[in-house]
Amino acid sequence: SRDAQAGISPARVIEMLATGARRASASLGVELGKLKPGAAADIVITDHQPPTPLNGDNLAAHLIFRVAGRHVRHVLVDGKIRLRDRVAIGVDEAEMQRRASGSAQAMWKRMENIAPG
Repeated sequence: SRDAQAGISPARVIEMLATGARRASASLGVELGKLKPGAAADIVITDHQPPTPLNGDNLAAHLIFRVAGRHVRHVLVDGKIRLRDRVAIGVDEAEMQRRASGSAQAMWKRMENIAPG
């Protein structure tokens, strides 16, 4: 955004995500984007150690520019632990990898048929 001079700040990206959560909530009839009883809440716990002070003014930038998949330690989906200490729980990882590989191959094949421009 900065290089393209689009003027989209990290805070604006977070605002856009919140707007998307509100729209999805209305469309799906499920409350998303909030941690409260009755809301559909998925939680990601990271072990990210910020190299600079973390505060309300720079939280969005930390989330966008610093936190990555390698920092994810635990994941809860619909109140159930699905990843604990970076190990998937309740899924066959080899099967998921096989299916993902097949899906990726099919996607690339479809993309080959898309005309440029």
